[in-house]
Amino acid sequence: MPYELVYSNDAAKELKKLDKSIAIQILKKIEELQENPEIGALLLKSVLLLKSNFCY
Repeated sequence: MPYELVYSNDAAKELKKLDKSIAIQILKKIEELQENPEIGALLLKSVLLLKSNFCY
């Protein structure tokens, strides 16, 4: 079941400032995460684990 995503006005403005090809890449990734948020959770968990291994 996909989640509903609502963009803030600030987020929409920032996306419009970007090069069109970059904005499209970001929107595609957001769509992927909207359909399967577990992917983002796994990626975030991996990043946090790596960060904790390098921080003292």
